[in-house]
Amino acid sequence: MLLLNNALKTLHVHTRRVASRTVCEYHLPLKRSQCTYHSPTNPTHVNLLTIASNSKSLLQTKQTHAFARLNGFLPGSVSLCATLILRYAGFKEPNACFLLFEQTINYCHTAFLWNTFIRALSVACVHDGFVTYNRMVRTGVSPDHHTFPFVLKACAHNLELQKGMEIHGHLFKLGFETNVFVGHPSEASYVFHYMPVKDVVTWNAMITNLTQNGLLFAALELVRAMAVHNKIPNSVTLTSVLPTCARGGFLRQGKEIHAVTIRMGFNFDLFVTNALTDMYAKCGCLDLAQRVFDISLRDELSYNILIASYAETSDCSKSLSLFSEMGLIGMMHDVVSFVGAISACANLAAIKQGKEIHGVVMRNFFHAHLFVANSLLGFYSRCGRIDIANKIFERIPNKNAASWNTMILGYGMLVLHNQFFVLAFLGYEKSTGKNPATNLQALLGLQNASLLIFVA
Repeated sequence: MLLLNNALKTLHVHTRRVASRTVCEYHLPLKRSQCTYHSPTNPTHVNLLTIASNSKSLLQTKQTHAFARLNGFLPGSVSLCATLILRYAGFKEPNACFLLFEQTINYCHTAFLWNTFIRALSVACVHDGFVTYNRMVRTGVSPDHHTFPFVLKACAHNLELQKGMEIHGHLFKLGFETNVFVGHPSEASYVFHYMPVKDVVTWNAMITNLTQNGLLFAALELVRAMAVHNKIPNSVTLTSVLPTCARGGFLRQGKEIHAVTIRMGFNFDLFVTNALTDMYAKCGCLDLAQRVFDISLRDELSYNILIASYAETSDCSKSLSLFSEMGLIGMMHDVVSFVGAISACANLAAIKQGKEIHGVVMRNFFHAHLFVANSLLGFYSRCGRIDIANKIFERIPNKNAASWNTMILGYGMLVLHNQFFVLAFLGYEKSTGKNPATNLQALLGLQNASLLIFVA
């Protein structure tokens, strides 16, 4: 009940704040006369679904939610509800997920929305004590092969062995025990636990299996259990778990693994220290990542991790220092090095250093690489040199959406060459189909130029 009350308050506040701004800010091509959410092919409904699924921030998600609610798309559109639930989950907003689910569940007569909500709880790192799953079964909705992986994942993460056995029995009765999406981690665990003899390779295989399926906490429990069974972790064990800590931002668990590496004497293993550096960087602890880097063996990957990480912070200059250091000690720069250094120059508006790195790019024949070329486009656009950016753009043989988006946004921000800007935007849509990110950036640019275009 507390979760529902919080969710209702959330909707009330953000609906009043953002609903009136949604159309005027983004010029969404949605009209009240078109709000027939019962038709999945309705162009307005399809457009709104696309905007919701491509939302890049919590504010945009709230604006889309408010517009859909006020214009009659919700609570009736199950597909739109599911899309918004997953976007809110990605921004760690379980209250909004719960509210959307409760409002729309009566319109859904399959397991689809239940599965979406169970998945969203997993994404948002919320454990509801299997309340949703129990309620699903109790109300007569039959779980399917999309239900069980996330429920079993919750069992593993929360060490709910009894519940896991209960669910295993349920999926066996329903005939899902042979489904690869359901049975892989559970079947492997069953085989592992009943093996009479297990060596380090066997333990590592099981730990890797769990981490690849997102079951980090279960994998950590196995690492801890190795000591109980007199098995010594090796570098493979540690490098299997650390990347999962990095992806999930699990700093405390990452530090625990770091302590194990020191106790086991692996703190000078290049693969382990690179994994530690990456874990701390991805968890936002660049000071700790730098400490590991400073006392460890280093290769190109070691430098690239920090170059890319510092480029996205206020310490962009450190990214450039590391890039220069690589060259001085004879290490070869690669795509990651160049993209990180160019991004740092863009954030610092360091036009001189950026041009120097551009020269290094040319001498090493990386200018034709799409990621590097797109980074150069962003750099010159942000530094106000749209003329150079345009020359690079024209020479890219395999332009993608990011190439076009960068140029369109660059022209829009500078309010220059409006005729080319509009023609490029319309020409891109005609040749490749609409791209929501392109639409949004173009509309923002046109708004700066005091122009008005409605994208149908």
